[in-house]
Amino acid sequence: MRYLALLTLLLGGCSWISASDVDCQLQLVDDDGDGFPLNEVEAGYEGSDRCSHLVAVDCDDADPAIFPGAEDSWYDGIDGDCALDDDYDQDLDGYVLDEYQGQATQGVDGTGELPGGDCDDDAVSIFPGSNDLAYDGVDSDCSGDDDYDQDADGYVADEYLGLATTYVSGSGSLPGGDCDDSSDGVNPAQADSWYDGVDTDCSGNDDYDKDADGYVADENLGLATTYVSGSGSLPGGDCDDADRFIYTGATDIWYDGIDSDCMGDDDYDQDVDGHRDAISAKDGDDCDDFDDSSYPGATEVFGDGIDHDCDGDADTFGLDDLDSLQWSAPQSLIFRGTDSEVFLGVTAEEFSVGTNDYYDSAIALIIDADDPGAGYGDYITWVRNFSDPDPNVLTPGCDLYPTDTILYGSVGIATGNTRQLVVRYWERATSTANAVNPPVTAPLSFDDLSLAMDGSGNLHAVGCTATEDDESMAYLWAEPATLAGGNYDDTYTLPLRARTCDLDFFSPSGDGTLILSEISSVGGGDTGDTGISPAVDEVNLSVYTFGAPGSGTSTSFVRQATIRGYDPSTVQVFDDAPDRLLVITEPSENVISVVRVDESWIARSLYTVPNRSGVLTSASSALAPDGMLYVLATNDRGDLALYYGLPGVTPTMQQVDFDPGFIVDETAVWVDAAGSHLYLAARGYDVSMGIERVTFGYAAIYAP
Repeated sequence: MRYLALLTLLLGGCSWISASDVDCQLQLVDDDGDGFPLNEVEAGYEGSDRCSHLVAVDCDDADPAIFPGAEDSWYDGIDGDCALDDDYDQDLDGYVLDEYQGQATQGVDGTGELPGGDCDDDAVSIFPGSNDLAYDGVDSDCSGDDDYDQDADGYVADEYLGLATTYVSGSGSLPGGDCDDSSDGVNPAQADSWYDGVDTDCSGNDDYDKDADGYVADENLGLATTYVSGSGSLPGGDCDDADRFIYTGATDIWYDGIDSDCMGDDDYDQDVDGHRDAISAKDGDDCDDFDDSSYPGATEVFGDGIDHDCDGDADTFGLDDLDSLQWSAPQSLIFRGTDSEVFLGVTAEEFSVGTNDYYDSAIALIIDADDPGAGYGDYITWVRNFSDPDPNVLTPGCDLYPTDTILYGSVGIATGNTRQLVVRYWERATSTANAVNPPVTAPLSFDDLSLAMDGSGNLHAVGCTATEDDESMAYLWAEPATLAGGNYDDTYTLPLRARTCDLDFFSPSGDGTLILSEISSVGGGDTGDTGISPAVDEVNLSVYTFGAPGSGTSTSFVRQATIRGYDPSTVQVFDDAPDRLLVITEPSENVISVVRVDESWIARSLYTVPNRSGVLTSASSALAPDGMLYVLATNDRGDLALYYGLPGVTPTMQQVDFDPGFIVDETAVWVDAAGSHLYLAARGYDVSMGIERVTFGYAAIYAP
C-alpha cells in the first residue's frame, strides 16, 4: 500500500524517477499513520544524498500504537515508545526480576540477556551487586539477607530487634542478643569456652568468672572479656571458679572439707595452729580446735586449767630425752639459772656429745630462758676427762653458780683413798678453766654437795657424807680473782657425820647459813650384863652460821640451833627472809616436809606431803618469784609426781603425776628468774630399751 501511494505521487508530475529515489522515499513515509515516519533525514542536512543521512524514528511503522513518545507498558515485551529499552528492566539498572529473566523485548536487539535477581525494578540503586549499606533497613543488593544481621548468624543486636528489611520476606523476626554482628561465631546459640577472654554466647558474663560469684582466680586478675562492659575489674582470690559459694569473703563452714572463703586454711584446723581437729578429722589430733595455743607438742601453761599439749591433763607436759646425748651412769641432776639462761647440770661416768666422748666428767647444758622449746643450744664440759679408765672418779653431787660470763661449779672427786672438793672457774668467752682441789683424807664419797655465793661475791662450797669418820665434811671459800688463778683462799673441815648439806646467804653482809642433816649418837646407862647402853643414831637438822671470811682468816662455823624430828635424805633451803623455807625429803616417814623457820630457827610445819605409792627416794624443789613452791619427787617404783602450793596461803599442795616412760631415780626442778617457765628433769633406767635416760621438759607458768 505504501508503495502504490508513493508511486502515484511520483508519477503524477510526469517526471522520470529512479528506483533508488523510490526506495529512499519509502524510508521516509509514515505507513501506520501514527504521525511518525519510519525514518527522517538527519537534522540540518541539505545535500542531495539525503537517503544516506537517515535517522530512525518509528521503531514499528506497521503499528500506529508504537511511536516515539507513546505510552509504553512495561513487562509486555513491546518497546511501545521506541526508547530501545529492555521492557523488563524498568529502572535501567541492568538487572531484571527473576520471573522475566530470558524474556526479550520486541524490536530491541540484545534483550532477554540481562541477568535476573533484581528485587525492585523501580529503583535504579536496587540490584544484585549494589552497595548495600548495613542497618538502613533496605536490601540494596537483593541478597535476601536481613539488613540487621550482617554476619548472617540468625541473631540481631537488641537495638534492632523487630526491625524488618525491605525486599526481605520474613525479616524483623530474628531473635536479639547478638553482641558482635560482624562475627557469625558470636551469638547466643554458641557454646562459650571459658577463660579465652571472649563472651562467645553473648551472655554478658565475665569470661573469667565461670561461677558468677563476682570473684576471679588470682591468675586472671585484671583480664577483660571481649563484649562485656566493665569486665576485668572483678576482685581476685577465687580458689574454685566452678562453685559460686566459694570465693574470698564467703562464709566458711568449718569441718565440711571446703575452703569456702579461699583463705587457704585447712578446713579441719579452725584455730590455724597446724593441727587438725581430733573429732571431725580422721587424722586429727587437736584436742581444742578453738584455741591456737592447744595442740600436741604445744607449750603447756601450768596452772591455767587448759590442756594445751593435748596429753589429756591440763598440768602434765612431755618429758623428752636430751638430743644428741648418750649416757652411762648419769647422776647429780641440778638446775641453776641467770636472768636469761637456764643451766642443767649432770655428771656421768661416760657420755657422748657429737663426736666427743667424756669419762667421769660434768656437763652444763645451756637453755635459752626465752625459748626453752629449742632445747639446749650450747653446753660446757666444765669437768672433762678424755681417758678411760680415769683415776679420778666423780662422787655423787654437784652444784653450779652461773653468771653471764663465768660458770662456777663444784664437784667431788675421789682418787685412791683421798677425796677432793673441787671448785672450778670457767670463763665462757675464752673457755678458760681453773680449779682448786684442796686434798682431804676421808672416805671415798660425798653424799651431798652445795655451792653458794655471798653478798660480796665470794664463793663457798661444802661437801657432806654419812660416815663414822671424824672429818666427814669439807669446806672451801675463794674469791673469784684467786679462783681464776688456780688458788683458793681458805678451807675447813668439821668432825661431823652429815649426809645432807645446803648453803645459803640471807644478808647482804655475807653472813651464811649451813643446814646439815647431822647424825649424832645418843644413849647410855646400864643395860644388864654388859653394863653398856648401846648408842642410837639420831638425825636432826643442825644450823651453823659463819661470817664473811677475811683475807687469810679461817672461817669458823658456829652452831646456832638444832631442829629435831627430821630424818632427811635431801634438804633444800630458800632465802625468803625474814623467814626461811626448808624442803625436807624423809624416806623413813615416806613424806615431804615443808617447814618455815624464823630468825631464831624455831620451825613451823607448813605441809606434810605423803607419798601415795611406794617408798619416797628422792625429791627436788624450786621456789618461784611469786612464792609458789614446786617439789618434784620419785619413789622406789620409779613414779614421778610434782607437788605445788603457795606456802602460808594454800592449805595443801596439789599433786600432778607424770609418766616419764622409765624408772626414775633422781629428779630436778627449776623456775627461771622471770617466773615464766617451770623446768623438770629426771634420770633413771629404761628397762624396755636397756639404757639409762635423762629427760627434760618445761611448761609456761600461768600468770593470771
